[in-house]
Amino acid sequence: DVEEEDDVEVGEDVGVAWFPPPVEVAVAVVEKMNVAAILRTDSYFSYEDEDDLINDAAQYFARYLHDTWRNDANAALRAHAATVEAEGGDPINTTPLSVMLIFISVQDRVCFISTGSSMSIILPWWRLEHVVSNMKPDLRRGKYGDAILHA
Repeated sequence: DVEEEDDVEVGEDVGVAWFPPPVEVAVAVVEKMNVAAILRTDSYFSYEDEDDLINDAAQYFARYLHDTWRNDANAALRAHAATVEAEGGDPINTTPLSVMLIFISVQDRVCFISTGSSMSIILPWWRLEHVVSNMKPDLRRGKYGDAILHA
């Protein structure tokens, strides 16, 4: 059993409850994607359906932003912790952050949510599809802030 005075680290399995690592959420909204530039690296694919092309571009771009942000955030966290410890401060928890990015391209009429593997237990793909479906009425009305708040 965990006593009240026991120190419990974020993300630590204490036998009673599991405390997930902190989650950061970002939202990226663009007017329109440059689909050709985004998919330039995947030019060997041919698309019969423009919707597939746009969906793949949104997924690729969202994952690129997500991975870049996650890597930069975790590197900054580790650097900050090392600086604090070098200056004699208390150790800082450097459990990697879980990040989620909501990407919306307005004119392309597409929304994609990118999460890391640590989030897939809480938010599997089918839940993310449900979240996006629930956002669609607000997105169609141009109420992007409401769509994000209701996500």
